[in-house]
Amino acid sequence: MARKNRIVVEDGLYHVTARVAHRAFLLADEAVKEKIVTWMYGIADFCGIDVAAWNIMDSHLHVFLHVPTVPEEYWTDPGTLPAAAWRSMRPAECRDPRWSPDVSDRDYPITPCGDCPSEEALVKAAADGVPVVTLPRPKTGFAIPEDELLRRLGRLYYGHSNGAEKIARRWERLRSQGRDAEVEEEKDALFRRMYSVSQYMKTLKQRISEYFNRELGHAGQLWDGRFHSTLVEKDELAKLYVSSYIEWNAPKAGMAGHPRQWKWCSYSAACGSGAFSSRARNGYERLFGSWEDAKARLEAVFEDRLPDSWKSGETNADGKTRLRMSQLIKVASLSKCAFFSRRLSFVEATLASLPSRFPCTGPSSVEYLSRFDWEMPRHAA
Repeated sequence: MARKNRIVVEDGLYHVTARVAHRAFLLADEAVKEKIVTWMYGIADFCGIDVAAWNIMDSHLHVFLHVPTVPEEYWTDPGTLPAAAWRSMRPAECRDPRWSPDVSDRDYPITPCGDCPSEEALVKAAADGVPVVTLPRPKTGFAIPEDELLRRLGRLYYGHSNGAEKIARRWERLRSQGRDAEVEEEKDALFRRMYSVSQYMKTLKQRISEYFNRELGHAGQLWDGRFHSTLVEKDELAKLYVSSYIEWNAPKAGMAGHPRQWKWCSYSAACGSGAFSSRARNGYERLFGSWEDAKARLEAVFEDRLPDSWKSGETNADGKTRLRMSQLIKVASLSKCAFFSRRLSFVEATLASLPSRFPCTGPSSVEYLSRFDWEMPRHAA
């Protein structure tokens, strides 16, 4: 089954959610939540991604991510920005293998099929007389110094029996045998896992699944399909809407009266003095400049109580509905659309054109929302 395209931009902000299969409350144990937050930050350090806000619920999780552009000091070709598509997925010609339609026509040009076919598929194609050739995977366009890479691997394999040291020893052994090319291939494979929201979520969900299968005896699929990502504008109000929505999940579910009372959200962590308090505050400082400013803004939104029904908006003199900040969060953030903007014109146009099957998600929403102007170049990934 074909995957839906995602909207990817350089130096982008994303609100990401992942839900447990069957909406089961498998994340209810506090020990599990603590491990998830630890992995969430460790994997972010490896990928070069900033975690701005988060909330771990019993059946799903929210993460507000900033995926920065690869620093210029790492670019292999100075002046050439590494392509986002190469970091996120295979190039277009590699996504679906194409086979020559008429094997009897020997003059038919060789059809590139990328890096998809297996060894068995290539042997069978040769036996059937199907002309096919594989294309080399393109380079990532950046390279990180080995000492920095090993430091990041230490964060990725935190608590996993010196995983980074084992990799360093293996590379040293391969180099002593004259197999430097294999080391470079391994390093390039690691680079592909960096500066990508897709690779970050893949690693995080895989780490959680492995823990459930290995330590808790879970069997079968843990997650309810792929993660959902929402592109967020770099506007102060847009960032405030999304972070407020994330923090308010526990009160909305009746699990706490206020976000600061829910231990497993970034706002509560930032307000306290626990293991993740400094990281949570740093995330909000990246969003709003200072933790005090972020706290004041969030408290102002929380005082609005985030009503359950967004349809009860105030009506102004000309009869148009005026939505409060908290109601805008209900209407325009998270799973409602594949793109989030604080602009009132954008929100009004979205409300006016929403189909009967609300919320609008998937390719139809991407197609609709692509008609709006976006200040940065978009890449489907």
